[in-house]
Amino acid sequence: MNKVIHLTSVHTAKDVRIYYKECLSLAQNGYKTHLVVPGISDSTDNGVFFHGVTLRKNNRIKRVLLTGRDVYRKASKLNGNLYHFHDPELIPVGIILALKGKKVIYDVHEDHVSFLKQKTYVNKFTKMLLAIVIELIEKLGSKFFEIVLAEKCYQSRFPGKTLVLNYPKDFVVIKRNNRKYLSVDKLLYTGGITEDRGALIYASIVREMDDVEIQLVGRCPKELSEKIKTTAENGANRIFIDGINHFVPFNRITEYYTNQNWLAGLAIFPPTPNYLNKELTKFFEYMAAGLPIIYSNFTIWNDLIGGANAGLAVNPENINEIVSSIRWLKDNPEERRMMGKAGQKAVLEKYNWKSQEKNLIKLYRQILNN
Repeated sequence: MNKVIHLTSVHTAKDVRIYYKECLSLAQNGYKTHLVVPGISDSTDNGVFFHGVTLRKNNRIKRVLLTGRDVYRKASKLNGNLYHFHDPELIPVGIILALKGKKVIYDVHEDHVSFLKQKTYVNKFTKMLLAIVIELIEKLGSKFFEIVLAEKCYQSRFPGKTLVLNYPKDFVVIKRNNRKYLSVDKLLYTGGITEDRGALIYASIVREMDDVEIQLVGRCPKELSEKIKTTAENGANRIFIDGINHFVPFNRITEYYTNQNWLAGLAIFPPTPNYLNKELTKFFEYMAAGLPIIYSNFTIWNDLIGGANAGLAVNPENINEIVSSIRWLKDNPEERRMMGKAGQKAVLEKYNWKSQEKNLIKLYRQILNN
């Protein structure tokens, strides 16, 4: 049995893509699957073997240098047939393993260059320099290992590489009746809660509308949670946050999809380079749950969601347009129901993890010649 080792210095042990999708799929397909990850004790779960290293949260330099070293030492001792790492700061680890004759995969989750460019606390020269360094390191590393891409938009950086897209694995199919649709006034957002993911836009919605509530589910810094409440003004008691200063596990998020009769799922992001061309995982989760989506009118997003007739596009910088779209959904329960059903159909037929699992297993078999 081939032993495969997944490595991360940044993500959590139960990360949706790494554990719930890739590692579980590999274990279920006959691979002896290990995951080296910071901040946990050694354990086994659903056929996946966890190996913990020291978690260093507050010092990025120590995390890059020392956690990377610890991950390498632990992974090297495991002596796997294939190593699959998930963070750009582990590229040196991947190169060392490749030079030692190991087969290695780099799993690209993020557009780190675009994400860096929008950071306001980094000066322009430093951002430019770091962006060049990251691009050079990724190009150098790509000569040593295979690459899989979590998003189609990464193909511009890594043309011709294998797509293993972040489509949902566990479908939350909810049957609703028309009577329940008539009184829905609750909106849902899931995922990391930040300003560039629309946190203050959602606060503005409850400030402008006195007949809706919003539930935000995902990690949110305490300082931002306070800013959200301040921005919401008189609507502060109608916006709720689950995840202040803590990670929200996927099974908890799944509970939210099922425990309320939500009006819609929210994905109203301000226009930033990091998200304009991304297909967000939350799109597919909302669609699987039968939720119509209110989303920013970015071209890529509209091609996906609008193309499936699964939601309404809005200008994220126009609160009046956003409010009007929410009111339209409230007033048109039958259209809302049809959008939810269209989204579920698209996910069941096309946007699902099973299709991507095939790509992952095929690549592993090619690399390991089995």
